[in-house]
Amino acid sequence: MLRVRSSHLLDLFYPRTCSGCSNSLLSGEEIICLECLFDMPYTRMHDLAYNTVEMRLYGRFDFTAATSLLFFTKNGKVQRMLHELKYMGAKQVGVYLGRSLAETLQHSERFAAVEYVVPVPLHPRRQKSRGYNQSEIIAEGMEEKGFHVLPQALKRLHNNASQTRKTMAERYINVQQVFALQNSEMLRGKKVLLLDDVLTTGATLEACAKELLKVDGIELYVATIACAEY
Repeated sequence: MLRVRSSHLLDLFYPRTCSGCSNSLLSGEEIICLECLFDMPYTRMHDLAYNTVEMRLYGRFDFTAATSLLFFTKNGKVQRMLHELKYMGAKQVGVYLGRSLAETLQHSERFAAVEYVVPVPLHPRRQKSRGYNQSEIIAEGMEEKGFHVLPQALKRLHNNASQTRKTMAERYINVQQVFALQNSEMLRGKKVLLLDDVLTTGATLEACAKELLKVDGIELYVATIACAEY
C-alpha cells in the first residue's frame, strides 16, 4: 500500500508522459500509452523478402536479411521517441524499443539464426558528450531478451559531422573510412546482426557492413528500429 501511495505521489510531482504522444501515462502503462501502442507504425517486414529495407540496401553489400521495426515519419510518434532517446537522456525508450525489436526477430524464421548483435558505434568524444550510444542502449533491450551483444566489434575512427542535414551523396562521403574492426575474432564464421536506430540512406550501415564483411566466414543481417524516407 505504501509503495502504491509513493508511486501516486511521484506521478503528481513528476508526471510520467507517453514518449509517443506526450499525454500522461495511466497506471500500468510504461513508456508509451495503450493508444499509441496499438497505433504504432510497425513495418512487419521481418518475414518479407525483398522488402523496402532490403531493396534500399540491395547491391551495396552482401547480407542475408534486413528489416526495420517501425516506419519513421516527420513529426510522428517514432520520431518523438527516438528524439527522446538520442537527445533527452531517455535511455528507457531505447531499451523498450530494443525489447520490441528482439521479440519481433525471435518470431521470424529469417532472423532465427542470428548469433551476435553489433551496434553501430559512436565516436568516443560524441559518446562522452551524449553520455551513451543510442544503438548500444537499443542493444541492451535486445540483450534482455536473450541476444548476445558485442558492442566493441567495431570502432569509430573519426568524429565526423552529423548525417542529419546531408544529402545522400554527402552522407556516403561523410562515412568513408570512418569505421574499423576491433576485437572481431568472435565473429569468425558467425551470423551477425548489424544494428542501428534509423535507416535513411543506408550510408552508415554500408560503411559498417563493409568492415564486418572482412571477417572470415561472417554472415550478415541488418536491423534498425525505424526506416525513414529520404
